[in-house]
Amino acid sequence: MTQEPVSLDELIAAREALITIIVDDMPTAHREFLVGFKTGEPDWDLIGLPGIADLPAVRWKQRNLDQRAPGRRDHLVEGLRAVWPS
Repeated sequence: MTQEPVSLDELIAAREALITIIVDDMPTAHREFLVGFKTGEPDWDLIGLPGIADLPAVRWKQRNLDQRAPGRRDHLVEGLRAVWPS
């Protein structure tokens, strides 16, 4: 519930602005980590968070990705690379 009315167009514009900020301002190391994670070869040192590989949510996501067909996983990687061209 908002204290002031907000139109759907304003909400959509805010969403688009946030996506642009997140994509444009993400450090290169984090981008490389995400691509590596999706390919199944994450470089944990790129994000500088000790022990992150052992977190339950991270392990669950890895298992989920490992169960995907190779072509589907490749599609996910291509999608990330399309967002962040070299």
